[in-house]
This record gives sequence, C-alpha cells and structure tokens, in this order.
Amino acid sequence: MISLHIPNMPCGSCVCGVTAAVHETDAHAWIEPSLQEQVVAIETTLHETDIRTVLADAGFAPALTTDMKTNGRWISWRSGLGTFNVPDK
Repeated sequence: MISLHIPNMPCGSCVCGVTAAVHETDAHAWIEPSLQEQVVAIETTLHETDIRTVLADAGFAPALTTDMKTNGRWISWRSGLGTFNVPDK
C-alpha cells in the first residue's frame, strides 16, 4: 500500500483525475482518497516511484516533504511511506 499526500487535490474532480491517472497505468489498482487530508492510498503492483511520476505528469505531484503535526501527546508524521504516530516527548 502506498500513501501519498497530494496538496493539489482539493475537490472531487481532482480525485477523478488522480484515479484516472493511476488506472491508465494499472487498471486494477485500488485507490482510496481522502479530500480532507489530501491523501490518497493506493494498492498497486507498481513501484512508488512510478506512481509518483504518473501523478506528477497528470498535474497532481505528491508532496516531497514530510508533514509533522503534534496534538500535545502524539506526533503524526506523514510521508510517501505512510502515516506514523509516535509519542510526543
């Protein structure tokens, strides 16, 4: 499973564009978007680098930087590898 933050995915039309771009390369890919978090989870046989390239070419480049947020108890770290939660010390 690949989880990517796509800052340029604010609406349903963008989700359709992301989905179409991935399905052009892997017609059997499973895609679960989250508009609120601007994240898309993709189950595919393709390598993450290939998915990143396909999305960037379609105008939906995944973020290259790591996002870190804290709520005072946990840090949520989101990158191309997924979302990780660790205790905030």
